[in-house]
Amino acid sequence: MFVTPPIDAGHTERHAGVSDADHARDVAESAIREVRAMRRALDEHALLSVADRHGRIIDVNTGFCQISGYSREELLGQDHRILNSRVHPRTFWIEMWRTISSGRAWRSEVCNRRKNGTLYWVDSTVVPLLDPTGRIERFVSIRFDITAKKAAESELEAASLRLLDTNKILEQATAHANDMAAQAEMASYAKSEFLANMSHEIRTPLTAILGYTDVLRDELTVAVGSARQLDAVDTIRRAGEHLLTVINDILDLSKIEAGRMVIEEIDTSLTSLLREVDGLMQERVAAKGVTLRTTLATPMPDRICTDPTRLRQILMNIVGNAVKFTEVGSVAVEVRAVPARDDFSGDRLEIAVTDTGAGMTKRQAEGLFQPFTQADASVTRRHGGTGLGLTICRRLAALMDGDVRLHSTRPGVGTTFVVDLPLVAADASTLVHSLHSTSEPTAKGTASNAAVALHGRILLAEDGPDNQRLISHHLRKAGADVVIAENGAVALERVLAAIGDHTPFDLLVTDMQMPEMDGYTLARTLRARGVRMPIVALTAHAMAEDRGKCLAAGCDDYASKPIDRTALLTTCAHWLAQGERAVDDMVFPALDSLQVDDHEPLPTTLDAPGSHSSPFRLDELALDTVEGVPAIIISDLADDIDLAELIRTFTYNLGSRMEQLTACAQAGDLAGLARLAHQLKGTGTSYGFPSLTRAARSVEALAVDEADSAALAEAVTILLATARAIRRGASATPHLAIPAIRDA
Repeated sequence: MFVTPPIDAGHTERHAGVSDADHARDVAESAIREVRAMRRALDEHALLSVADRHGRIIDVNTGFCQISGYSREELLGQDHRILNSRVHPRTFWIEMWRTISSGRAWRSEVCNRRKNGTLYWVDSTVVPLLDPTGRIERFVSIRFDITAKKAAESELEAASLRLLDTNKILEQATAHANDMAAQAEMASYAKSEFLANMSHEIRTPLTAILGYTDVLRDELTVAVGSARQLDAVDTIRRAGEHLLTVINDILDLSKIEAGRMVIEEIDTSLTSLLREVDGLMQERVAAKGVTLRTTLATPMPDRICTDPTRLRQILMNIVGNAVKFTEVGSVAVEVRAVPARDDFSGDRLEIAVTDTGAGMTKRQAEGLFQPFTQADASVTRRHGGTGLGLTICRRLAALMDGDVRLHSTRPGVGTTFVVDLPLVAADASTLVHSLHSTSEPTAKGTASNAAVALHGRILLAEDGPDNQRLISHHLRKAGADVVIAENGAVALERVLAAIGDHTPFDLLVTDMQMPEMDGYTLARTLRARGVRMPIVALTAHAMAEDRGKCLAAGCDDYASKPIDRTALLTTCAHWLAQGERAVDDMVFPALDSLQVDDHEPLPTTLDAPGSHSSPFRLDELALDTVEGVPAIIISDLADDIDLAELIRTFTYNLGSRMEQLTACAQAGDLAGLARLAHQLKGTGTSYGFPSLTRAARSVEALAVDEADSAALAEAVTILLATARAIRRGASATPHLAIPAIRDA
């Protein structure tokens, strides 16, 4: 039996000692391997250098030589400043030496210079090595190349700067665009205001011109005036109507460009509208010896949904142009229904207008549909016009989801235009094959040979004396009992007083632009106080959808200036009849509930205050010796005997107006000055006194702007001197002289 000898302590210790030695050797070898691996890594990736305590290089590795561009032999013994790029300030290096000299490690990003002069960046750590005595013996530097990183950072910084610059540019561009948009909006607003005011200023005298032309023609007809006189009156009316057409064209184009043109879709008699256009044009073609024929080329619904006002405007322009440019031959208007252009849109209404006129060349045709443009300059000289008609027609048609296009034209042969619009049959419409399949139109406001008779009491609110006389003349001649109020405040008082006496007015006809209280405020106040009397608005403003504005204020109907006598009388007759039917049901409010609050000032249409803090004196200026104002002014219309009575009345009334002007001026009443000057401005030229219009315009502008006293005093002085000269001129003209006229 084999017995294993026991293991004594010495034997055990001997084996343990051998094992510890082997383990220590293994650990040492492993550490050496790790150091060698670390050194290889440092050689491959780090830039190593050793410098003595004075900063001279005593050793470098391969990586350091590769990045610096120097060989090892070139670097040994050199001062470390051989790599200085001069990028860093002197304080940078002072801080480095202060740190490492104190025995502490220093780390930072350093820009060095290669042998070829180019720059590179390193992440540098400098560690001081001490000798046994604790004194610094050398410095070891470990660097890592971060040139690519710094380049990326630099590029990122540059990109950020570029982005900041771009953002700044964008901000400036946005601010500029906003500023331009604000300026454009202000310009558009100013343009709209200018056009509205221009409309008012031109339409107001046109009311007097066209209205008094009708009065004069009626009187000449009754008195069996000469053919020359009647022709002269007709010429004046045609000129006034042409001016009104030009104004309407400009205003329509402006409203379209401003996006303020509203298109309606209402039940419309197509055949009636076509007959109306045909009838209005027949007189023109008859005078030229040209024929006009309007036909239905296909069966058509008798009633369609469209905007009758704009469709009539388009046809009047297109057919009117055809008649105007056709000297011999005919004009044909053919109306047809055409199939849908695709599977999604409905049938189309096409109206072709063909003439046998002069036609156009290709070059002339290219100028069509451009604002203020006609085929050539000779067209304007021969036929007149603004060149806006076709532009407006095409834009109106576009608003109605349609078009107006030139279909064909040949010089010496003729031209065909086509109006293309959606064809939407109205409910319960029937197909017709001829324009005469239905009854003739009897639209309210259409001119008629039958006289219109009025029965009832009408209150006319109008601040202009000339329009007061003209409109009241029409109304009274038709049979109405007319009471005049010179502004809205007076009109309100008279309405309330009449209701209190149980003799209410049957109708209120009111101008919308008046001092003290305008027509809008008057209508709103009456409706708020329960007054149901019909109200018809009169305004010379043709912008900003005035009809809707008037109706929103409480008016029942609307008529624009210049006044169309037949349309005005027809409108008044319509509402007087409505009033008669409603009067039995009308509940009169208690008078106390209708009184104006004495503690609440009435609104005014002027922003200028009622009094001026520093009234100026006129008595210091000599009115008889005002420079630039003649001593005597005679009306440009003085030779027209038929106008003598009107001019005489106007001149006589200047006396009281001068007294009012003088009182307002000496009291500093700017609102009163502006109101009186506005009235004289609108009527002076109508009576042959353009110098009075110019002087009044200056006073109104200065009073509204609250100009300095000296400028306003001078303008008022010129206006008063002009009025005195006019009155002297009347005294010097036998058929205009007024007995005992005062030289105010």
